[in-house]
Amino acid sequence: MSIKKTKNGTYQLRLYIPEDVQAKLGLGKLFKRKYKTRREAKEVELKLSIDIKNAKSGKSHINIKNKGEIIFKKFYEDIWLEPYKAGQTTTTIKPPTKATVFQTENIFRLHILPILGKYSIEYPNNNKQLILSLLTPKANSYANFKVIRSYVNSVFDWAEELEYIPSNKLRKKISRIKANKKILLKESKREEDLSLDKEELKLWLQAFDIDLEKGLIDLKRLHSLLYDILFIR
Repeated sequence: MSIKKTKNGTYQLRLYIPEDVQAKLGLGKLFKRKYKTRREAKEVELKLSIDIKNAKSGKSHINIKNKGEIIFKKFYEDIWLEPYKAGQTTTTIKPPTKATVFQTENIFRLHILPILGKYSIEYPNNNKQLILSLLTPKANSYANFKVIRSYVNSVFDWAEELEYIPSNKLRKKISRIKANKKILLKESKREEDLSLDKEELKLWLQAFDIDLEKGLIDLKRLHSLLYDILFIR
């Protein structure tokens, strides 16, 4: 397996196909092809590596003609997850840690796959209203929706990279779904911070009594202030 730059500036991919999967993949012993960019060659190399792995484990090979019909759950498990673990689905320098991978798999298992798992990868990509109706309730109930939004976009971006779909048509639409649960929690916390708890109120009243005894409080001015608060505002 190698990618080498040729004299004319293209990149040649050479990949030996194991004998036991050649028939399943419809390929010969050596896959050799030139690409305009290293990125294109790397993507094909990765795709073939996944196909070889799937063929060896008995998983079905995805026909190029109907790649978009692959189920989201299958795409996540067979196509996206391993490259994600290797740090290839993002622009970050380092691959994710084992702890991050564990959390990611849990988020997919608990939140994303129950919503999108049964659809083909191309169906929600072509139905923006569907993705809104599926993800908005999650945004209203799950505080860390930003992570879900990021992972869903990552899956469709990777599907675009590997040409399972022409483009990720959902990026703008998904980015407009607000993390409503988190926003509500922040607002609630802000209101709590602005109010006094039992102990703080007790201390405030004690301080008020002391200032009142010392004549530091103008009762007329206090009456006017309370009137404004209770009846005008």
